Amino acid sequence: MDRHIRRVREVAHGRNWRVCRAGRRGFAISELLVGVLLLFAVLLGLLYIWTTDEGTQGRGLDVTPYRTANAVYAYNLLESYRVAVMNYIDMYGHLPGDEGAVNGTGRGDWRIERALGEDALAVAELHASGVVPTANPRVRGCALDLYWVSLVADGRELGGANYFVLRGFNADEARAMDWKFDDKRADAGNILYSPVDDEHVDLFLKIKLDG
Repeated sequence: MDRHIRRVREVAHGRNWRVCRAGRRGFAISELLVGVLLLFAVLLGLLYIWTTDEGTQGRGLDVTPYRTANAVYAYNLLESYRVAVMNYIDMYGHLPGDEGAVNGTGRGDWRIERALGEDALAVAELHASGVVPTANPRVRGCALDLYWVSLVADGRELGGANYFVLRGFNADEARAMDWKFDDKRADAGNILYSPVDDEHVDLFLKIKLDG
């Protein structure tokens, strides 16, 4: 009798042990559902933050995707011309048009001065040196120019820099470029523009020579 009871206890104990082991093989359905819901909530939160940030960045800029895409294209093309200027400096040790490495003229003061005709010389020397493939580079239909611009406010000179200049550039594309790549202000930062008429501006992009 005692032996029979002991055997029943052993069998029952083994069965409970097997049940416990089986219960440790995975999560319960309710636990999985809770995990999925938490993950879904986190993803929704991240999506909300991202869309809110995008909306804040675009608020106040009423420009079509077509114009925005053109602005990005124009900016990247101008950046490629900036790289060409840097390559020219690496080759000759000075700015194009400033000392005339090809044509033998220029002042050599690290300013491409329009009053001295150095702007036209700069474009010619970029092409003659081989860093720019065309003698008359254009960006979105506008002839590319580059020269020193002195910044003045309230009759006071604030300094200056060499700029790429595109005259008659599309106004919406100028605004989109400024919003995407600069400080969203027409009169400050590395991208400047002034109105020509309701649809066009003169665009100025600073030629950064420090990389």
